[in-house]
Amino acid sequence: MSRIEPLLPQSVPNLFDSLVHQIAESLASSDEIERQPVPYPEYENDPVGFALHVLGVPELTQEQIQFFESVRDRTITNVRAGHGIGKCVAKGDKLLLSSGLEVSAESLVDKQFNLLTLVDGKVVPVPAVAGWNLKESIYEVTTETGRRILRNAEHPLYTAIKWSQDDAEEIIDARHWTGIATMQAWLESPPDYQPSKVEGEGWTMAGCKHDVLCAVPQEIPVFGARPMPEPELTLLAYLVGDGGMTRGTPAFEEVRKSISPIGCLALLQKHELMGRGSPEKRIPDCIFELPKDQLATFLSRLFFADGWACVSKDSRDSQGDTLQAEIGFCSVSRELVEQVQRLLLRFGIIANVAPKEKGNAWMLFIHEGEQQLRFTEEIGIYGKEEALKQVVEVAQAKIAQVSEWRKLKAPDGTVWEKVVSIRKLEEPEWTVAIGVPEHETFLTSFFEHNSFGSSVLGHLEK
Repeated sequence: MSRIEPLLPQSVPNLFDSLVHQIAESLASSDEIERQPVPYPEYENDPVGFALHVLGVPELTQEQIQFFESVRDRTITNVRAGHGIGKCVAKGDKLLLSSGLEVSAESLVDKQFNLLTLVDGKVVPVPAVAGWNLKESIYEVTTETGRRILRNAEHPLYTAIKWSQDDAEEIIDARHWTGIATMQAWLESPPDYQPSKVEGEGWTMAGCKHDVLCAVPQEIPVFGARPMPEPELTLLAYLVGDGGMTRGTPAFEEVRKSISPIGCLALLQKHELMGRGSPEKRIPDCIFELPKDQLATFLSRLFFADGWACVSKDSRDSQGDTLQAEIGFCSVSRELVEQVQRLLLRFGIIANVAPKEKGNAWMLFIHEGEQQLRFTEEIGIYGKEEALKQVVEVAQAKIAQVSEWRKLKAPDGTVWEKVVSIRKLEEPEWTVAIGVPEHETFLTSFFEHNSFGSSVLGHLEK
């Protein structure tokens, strides 16, 4: 038997029963609310059908059915949120606390903590709760820049469909909060559309293409308040990086001066890096709670160890006259590369992550001129300043505005990214339900909702 199974009956209802009760009681007392036309009139009195046929939920438990029907009938029903109604995160997936620390979802069960969310486009801390949910199927959602999360089928993300056609302006059909299983189906077959939204001058649906979009934060400017000694900070960066250091370089001298007062072995043991091979390397927890200036210093040294800044001829230009600038980082540790991607987002830098074409490694790269300039201003690469100057020259000449569709109808503080894959994992896994009272949303590298049940409730209240 799993070590966590005995905790489930105690931890789940205590956290969520009162929240569900309050929702139902509030709706039951609102008989005089002026009702607006609903987009799916055939389901106005059929919340179960709406969940199954519109949201694409594979099946509902008896308690879920009872809960949704009680909302329709304006009665009060107290049910556990630990039966797939609540927000469901894979137990080992990381969540971002307001302190800057990233922790596994399972470590938050039965604890008080603060997450982050968007209010009027600004990132703010919000109190949250967590409890065990179910052992169920898990889906991996990946966007075009390599952002990735592990969630259950009913987990809602803020979505849209982008319709596009050659030589025509893209059209964004906002779909609001949508379950991941439904999004997966949309990748193959787009949802029903209203011709008035899509068909316009120069448009014919016959040649129309579609992309599934989800809203992601442009920037998560959260920085900690736990500084650390500079020698320890810089040495950690060089040790985490897989690169070597040549005698006589500025980095070599910096490391030489740092080792004596700290002790390399003691530092590895302190931050649980001892014995980790390159594939298991990761950024220690203490780095995620650094003040902004020290976090920039750490990243600058990390990019010296295994990063680069370069200018080359653009392979897409047959004449070979166009230059392309790139800032990048590489490691055989996927976790390490994705950690760097999320830390860059704190500075408003959006980087792409992808597997290396040849070899067993992962690459992070920044190609857009605006992002390269921000990286240079906010972080830089210690010891590679001349290479960065060349990148800046090319970037300044090629700054392009963000495509208009990236922000069209997206929530304030977010942009649209294309969902490139949704993959169901082979083995079921325990999930953790997250609750964010009042705000109902929170930020990871995605913009997420804390309650699947809200999709049905929102339909009933329209």
